[in-house]
Amino acid sequence: MATKLKIKKTRGDTARTTFTIKDSNKVIVNIATWAGFTLTVDPSEAPVDGSTKVSQVTGTLVSNGADGRVYFTTDGLIPVGEYFFDVQAVDANGGKITIAKGGYSVEQDITKI
Repeated sequence: MATKLKIKKTRGDTARTTFTIKDSNKVIVNIATWAGFTLTVDPSEAPVDGSTKVSQVTGTLVSNGADGRVYFTTDGLIPVGEYFFDVQAVDANGGKITIAKGGYSVEQDITKI
């Protein structure tokens, strides 16, 4: 079962969002052999296809993946608003798994540089 989270960003920010993958016993999972880490942001909680997504980025393992961490860097161009997201990957057995999902909020920034 995917972890439910709420991600809050400020428009224009590109700081990494890092996830640590743990099993149901809260033990860190070695994800070194996993692939296809993808974070998708969409205005719909249940889109029928990928045509409405506002962002989709590929994840990068932190170190070698033995510590269960993967990070995503968005381009900072997602418009201000309330969205939904999920993070998926392909595990060591070739199965697609949803790691996390939930709300994704982008608030207005003040500084415009």
